[in-house]
Formats: sequence, C-alpha cells, structure tokens
Amino acid sequence: MKTRIQFLYFFLTILLPLSLFAQDPNAASYTARLNTFKHECKTLIQPCRYDGSRITHYTAANEKQQKSVEVYFLLAREYKLAFSGKECSNRVAVRIYDSENENNRVLLKEIRNIQFRNAVVSSNELNTNYRKKKNNNNIRLKKVVVEYEIFPTDVNHQAAILVIGYER
Repeated sequence: MKTRIQFLYFFLTILLPLSLFAQDPNAASYTARLNTFKHECKTLIQPCRYDGSRITHYTAANEKQQKSVEVYFLLAREYKLAFSGKECSNRVAVRIYDSENENNRVLLKEIRNIQFRNAVVSSNELNTNYRKKKNNNNIRLKKVVVEYEIFPTDVNHQAAILVIGYER
C-alpha cells in the first residue's frame, strides 16, 4: 500500500507536470483552428439543427491513407453534411457510400478535393442518387459511410472536419 501511495505521489508531482510541459506548443493553436473551422461548418448547415461532428485527424505519410466515418440518418428528415478541409495542406478526396462493404456498395457522391475549402451535401441529394442507382423509389438511406482518401503529405497534425445537422 505504501509503495502505491509513493508511486501516485511521484506521478502527480513529477511525471504529470513534466508531460504537460513536453506537449507540442502549437497544440493550442491547432485546436483553436479546428474549432473555428467547425463553427464555419455549423453555419453552413443552417437552418438545420446541429446534430454532431466528427474530426478525422491524420499525420504525415508517404503513401495514400484511407479513413472512414459512419453517419446515421435516424430521422426521416433532411440531413446536411458540411465538410471542412481548411486544415488539410494536401489533397483529400471525399467519397460517400451506402455501406462499408467494398464488394457491394454504391458511390453516392464524390468530392474530388476539399483541401483549403468547405463543401456541403444534403441527404436529399444522396437519397436521389441512391434511388436512381438502385432503381427503386421507395427506399431511403439510414446510414452512409464517408471515406476520406488522403494523399501523401509531409505535414503533421492535420484534420478533416465533418459537421452533421438535420431539418427541424
């Protein structure tokens, strides 16, 4: 018991403060920029009600990277998806699919590059494309998969931002 207390004391008084000083000095400005871009996306989805956001962080790599996020359309209302690539110094393509199954999925929308810009997509547009490709007017999407294709970069600490909102 005594050694646990000594370790806890050592951790709280020595290691924790040292780890806080060792953090990246630009971390605060990076977080502030992400919050600013997220706020821009919130204004893009108006008059829809804000439902949530997904920030996809990535670091430098010499080859392409792929990251994906699932978005659920629980209500039978229009949803809007706002993307921000303003924190991306390299090309980032966005593809929206009906499922994550690579063998049997439908490409609903592609944005070739969101680098340094914003983009907005509505669920009505996605549903229209889905109905055309499935040749069935009586279906609607309940979930989509947003896939980011991140091209090679040498800059660390980057992110793509997705903000979701639904019609009131």
